[in-house]
Amino acid sequence: MRLRSSVQESGFATGGKAGERLTHKLGLPVSEVTLLWSLYLLPLPPIGKVQVIGSDDWSYRRGKRYGTIIVDLRTHKIIDVLPERSVESVVAWLEAHPEGEIVSRDRGGTYVDGATQGAPLATPVCDRWHLLKNLGEAVEDFFIRTHIRLPETAVASPTPERSLTTYSATPAQQGLTQGRLLRKWKLSQRVQELHEGGMSLRKIGEELDLARNTVC
Repeated sequence: MRLRSSVQESGFATGGKAGERLTHKLGLPVSEVTLLWSLYLLPLPPIGKVQVIGSDDWSYRRGKRYGTIIVDLRTHKIIDVLPERSVESVVAWLEAHPEGEIVSRDRGGTYVDGATQGAPLATPVCDRWHLLKNLGEAVEDFFIRTHIRLPETAVASPTPERSLTTYSATPAQQGLTQGRLLRKWKLSQRVQELHEGGMSLRKIGEELDLARNTVC
């Protein structure tokens, strides 16, 4: 039992490969598979009453299969993992824990519908990460619109050598937003061309399948 406890503590602290290297140095040579399997032998702690619940998806395999993670936002601890990402699974979990007063989720339909149906009396809130992400996108869109409306002499057309400015924080996000910004820039250029050609805002909206407020 002492040996198993030591192996489990190493697994919790370091994980698979790192735990295997550590246990060998400690004179407890076990493989990463044995180390991780020993963690499954531990009973899960009771969930208890959770008043502030957070939910989000996580991937078994990115782009292929997703599950749902449930977090107690007061203790910042994971309390459950659901095997799938679906409205039905979220609803079933929330109905089994009716003491929840606040449910934090992203703006995706799965968790919005799950929280609405499973905990109709709880207060739904958007989690901090998605709020900041949405705020960043809104600010970025504002800067792009402002940049496009500057006098033509001050606007540098995007070329393969010089692309539109993106304010995203990470290179990965910059790559994702660059195409979207370029499409918006081209659409704005087309709107301006049609307007300068004498076409009304309503006609431009019909031509480009845009709302009149968007054309304005």
